[in-house]
Amino acid sequence: MPIPPSERTWQQVTMDFVTGFPAKDGCNDAIFVVVDKLTKMAHFAACKKSISAKETGRLFISTVVRLYGIPLPIISYRDTKFTSNFWRNLWGNSLARACNSPPPTTLRMTDRSNGPIRQ
Repeated sequence: MPIPPSERTWQQVTMDFVTGFPAKDGCNDAIFVVVDKLTKMAHFAACKKSISAKETGRLFISTVVRLYGIPLPIISYRDTKFTSNFWRNLWGNSLARACNSPPPTTLRMTDRSNGPIRQ
């Protein structure tokens, strides 16, 4: 079932991680990317590739929720950080639904934001 288009900014977001940066002791080696589906505006947060689901939730709250509130739905690749029990505990079953295979165009927005970072 397709996700209906957003009616306001930061109502629907996509999330992903950009990895592959050189690892240095104690330094961040990944970037957490959240993109608003309506405006294509992106927020970026430095993190470690080994970030846990719980830490990802905290990062999401500090990066997006504190500024815009809780977006519905949240669309992501099926990374364990986005599909773990932590998300169900944090948001409750009624707020976050994992999408088995979101439409490719939906996730392409996040990929486009990630492209310049990888270059």
